[in-house]
Amino acid sequence: MNRTSIALIDTAKQQSRCVCYALRTTIERERSYSTSAASTSKAQVPSSGPPADKYGRTTDPNNFTYSSSAYYYRPTPRKQPAQSIPTPQSKSPNLALKSRSRGLPIPAVLRAPFSRDGSTVKTPVAPRRSRQTVPPAEAGKVSSATAKTRISKAPPPFRLRRERAIKKFAAFIEKQYGEQYQVRVFGSTCYGASSGGLSDIDITIFDSERPYGIEPGDERQLPNIYSVDRLARRLEKHGYLKVSSIAKASVPIVKCTEPETGVTFDVNVNNRLGVYNTALLRQYCLLDPKLPYFLKVVKLWMHSKGLNNASGSCGPPSFSSYAITIMTIALFQHYGLLPNLQADKESILQTHFWEKRGGVRRKVDIRFGACKRWQPPKFPRQLRLWDWLDFWANRFDFSKRMVSIADGGFVDRPAEVPDIWGPPLPNTANVVVLDPLTFKNCTHVISSQTLAKFKQECMDMLNRMTMNRAWSAAVESHVALVADPAKSDRAMQKLYHIFHTEGR
Repeated sequence: MNRTSIALIDTAKQQSRCVCYALRTTIERERSYSTSAASTSKAQVPSSGPPADKYGRTTDPNNFTYSSSAYYYRPTPRKQPAQSIPTPQSKSPNLALKSRSRGLPIPAVLRAPFSRDGSTVKTPVAPRRSRQTVPPAEAGKVSSATAKTRISKAPPPFRLRRERAIKKFAAFIEKQYGEQYQVRVFGSTCYGASSGGLSDIDITIFDSERPYGIEPGDERQLPNIYSVDRLARRLEKHGYLKVSSIAKASVPIVKCTEPETGVTFDVNVNNRLGVYNTALLRQYCLLDPKLPYFLKVVKLWMHSKGLNNASGSCGPPSFSSYAITIMTIALFQHYGLLPNLQADKESILQTHFWEKRGGVRRKVDIRFGACKRWQPPKFPRQLRLWDWLDFWANRFDFSKRMVSIADGGFVDRPAEVPDIWGPPLPNTANVVVLDPLTFKNCTHVISSQTLAKFKQECMDMLNRMTMNRAWSAAVESHVALVADPAKSDRAMQKLYHIFHTEGR
């Protein structure tokens, strides 16, 4: 055997050794990987939890299927970064904190010096520089004192002004007439559907000696507070502004403005039906939290079109805020989003009150429940502003149907007009929106021209939203933001601007 053959044999042996070493190394790596993967899967999926699929995923506890996206994973524990050397506060603490949070080694420049025994040396911290005084000439630009003065002079938010005005009015009534009279607020302010400064505050002065009103057999002389003319003169004497009394109305009221806060009141004496109505509407808003925000938007749109003017002070009489609220709740009932609270046998409020209408006193029975056993639909329909406009413009027949939330939404009109509705006024469209407690018509003053204008405005808004998709998306996005307390005021201002200018 020559040297060449011996060299070839040695080369073959060396190559075989390399191949065997490579194979052995690969097998060991696969074994270690499989062992670590098994331990990791056991750590990720708890033994007491729901069964896992082939990917190690577990289904959601709320009975979601694998086809849905409702998977939850047990996150793998992150490695805790090594504790770094403490740094003195006098040398760039922000950079040290960034390095510590990322797990990076802290630069030597930022490390604390150590003594021979291993303890850190306390480095004195430089004192904080005092603020420089601003010259008087530049005080209006950057002075913090000037900024604080400007903030203190700014008017407080409307909610705070409203609460302050109510407390002052309650103290005034108690001081002038006695402790038996208490102030109660009612209306959209109590269930979250007020439009800020656009709506006045409705107030009832409770008389503790007449909790059910003036009964037919009560022949006692009424106190002076029941005379709205005298109450108006006393309010004007004590500094209230824009005071006026309406004594010949069905519910005599006094209008006034608190001088310091500028809040306007509509005051009546011991007419508790408004308080009971507010309690009913508030219970509806508790069942659907989106309802008060939707009412805000609808009333803002109606106000921008001149259709929220029941008194007729700014044009022909139109819908009141109370009638708009009843129409909206009836629409929610029509689509199954709200129940009929007055059909609930488990009542949470049951009383009565004597009201005077047409010179005759009538007993009004008040009873409604909370519908605790009622369940909303599994797939509820999300009502939008477009749906509200389309229903009243195209789907509701005002001549054959009427609105009554006491009957569950919408019902057919009777052949003869009941006396309880009141006599129809001349040149009116006879639109019927019934009060849920007194069953009187809240829209008896609406004329045929006003009803035609209402339907035409709804159609015009629908056409604008249909033709301009971008504008419609902007409106719906701001309507959705009204439900956010942090963005509600800004969204209402934007919608006010859109309804008045951009929609034209």
